[in-house]
Amino acid sequence: PYTVQLISQEDLQRQTQPGKDLGTILGQMIPGLSPGDNAVTSYYQSLRGRSVLVLIDGVAQRANRNISRQLTAISPDTVERIEVINGATSLYGAGATGGVINIITKKSQSDELKMRTTVGLTVNTEETDTDSHSYSLGQSISGRSENIDYLLSANYEQRGSFFDADGKQIATDPNQVSRDNSNTLDLLLNTGIKFDEDKKLSVSVEYFKAVSYTHLRAHETPEH
Repeated sequence: PYTVQLISQEDLQRQTQPGKDLGTILGQMIPGLSPGDNAVTSYYQSLRGRSVLVLIDGVAQRANRNISRQLTAISPDTVERIEVINGATSLYGAGATGGVINIITKKSQSDELKMRTTVGLTVNTEETDTDSHSYSLGQSISGRSENIDYLLSANYEQRGSFFDADGKQIATDPNQVSRDNSNTLDLLLNTGIKFDEDKKLSVSVEYFKAVSYTHLRAHETPEH
């Protein structure tokens, strides 16, 4: 009645590039999932026409905007793997008539102190100025000290204007926060305390902020 798909970190990294949100990436990798348009409000994105429940580390994400915000409010660089149940399931309650997307965030995998830096750039091949470029910068630090493990990740991304294949700028939606001409900051902290072989307390905290310059300019008061 349903299928299970596992998307590894390596598979995700092959599709990740600056300016591309997680919903757009998964639309190219999950059979039956509607393709994303790199917008914030992708209400139509569904699994075979039915609603999808998004989990982060097994915790259901409940919001009145549903999947349109859940798959854009987390950086792909903070994801370790993604588990997909394609088909209706009642195990996670309402909202999973189409399936479940469980996003597993990164955690410390080594006793040694490890640091990882990522830098990305997306350039438009058409004759456009630097307003079409997208940049990304990520830094993570992880390790384990006795019975405490930790991972701290920070990812910043700045996006320019979107253009079509003919080099024409794609108009933005002035009524909603757009992903073009915007920047995002994603901070993630995963830590755990192991008391013994059978007991461990894990804590995960994420802070995500998005600022749209197109949205701000549309609501500025004209100077007189």
